[in-house]
Amino acid sequence: MTYVPAYVRPAQPGDAQRLAALMEPSRRAALEASMAGSAEDCLPLFHEVSRDCCLTIMDDEVGPVGMFGASPHPSAPALGLVWLVATDRLGARHHRIFLRQCARWIEHMLERYPVLFNLAPEHDELELRWLRWCGFEFISRYDAYGPTGGPHILFARARDEAARREHDLLFTEGPFAYSAA
Repeated sequence: MTYVPAYVRPAQPGDAQRLAALMEPSRRAALEASMAGSAEDCLPLFHEVSRDCCLTIMDDEVGPVGMFGASPHPSAPALGLVWLVATDRLGARHHRIFLRQCARWIEHMLERYPVLFNLAPEHDELELRWLRWCGFEFISRYDAYGPTGGPHILFARARDEAARREHDLLFTEGPFAYSAA
């Protein structure tokens, strides 16, 4: 396998559309099922709502192989919803360089938000490995969540112990009540 340089940089206009075009059918289907919309619609929205906390993982050969960021939670805008959308190529070819570079970006997000959290699909091993590497705490499992009712894992990371104490309920109960009604 030929080495292809990869790096993380702030997201730029067009990255979301280019990433959507490179996504494998299974990853595209998972994203679209969790968001109830197309990848072409979801990714630009992620970029828009994440403001200065949206990053692209670039592969010099093909372009964007992933994006990650943090956006304000709709009902608690002081808290950040952290997310990752990746291609299989990121996991297969660039996971080491991505992991080395993302630690500083997570710290950047924690400067903006005292707590980062969200739900990750239980089957997405790449995302779960990334979260473990970044020091996120796995809090609880939701057997059926989101439009498709699949299993998800609630995770969170606080800036410091004071932020964790201030948002203790998030770390014990979580904010994600979901009804399929």
